[in-house]
Amino acid sequence: MSTPLGRRRALEALSGRGLSERSACRYLGLGRRVTGYELRQPAKDKTLGDRLMGSSQALPRFGYRRTALRLDVSLCRVRRLWKQLGLQLPRR
Repeated sequence: MSTPLGRRRALEALSGRGLSERSACRYLGLGRRVTGYELRQPAKDKTLGDRLMGSSQALPRFGYRRTALRLDVSLCRVRRLWKQLGLQLPRR
């Protein structure tokens, strides 16, 4: 439950069992703004995730830093998506 998606799922699970959103947020220690928050650019992240997957398969020894330079994308976004996709360098 350490990720925002995990928190939302836990909140939905508690709300689905008959607990009000306000009580569920209080129980989980979350702000009530979590319930109405929507991702701003999910399509943009999806296309970048597809590009990262393709690049990591084509050049498996490139880490997220070299891939970010190659794709000309912000290092912060690439690192976040790299971790989210579970990509790793192959063992030597």
